[in-house]
Amino acid sequence: MLDILAEYLKYRQFPFQ
Repeated sequence: MLDILAEYLKYRQFPFQ
């Protein structure tokens, strides 16, 4: 679960859109 949260925070800083 923490893995998903970490990924989420990472994507928030680096949005690939």
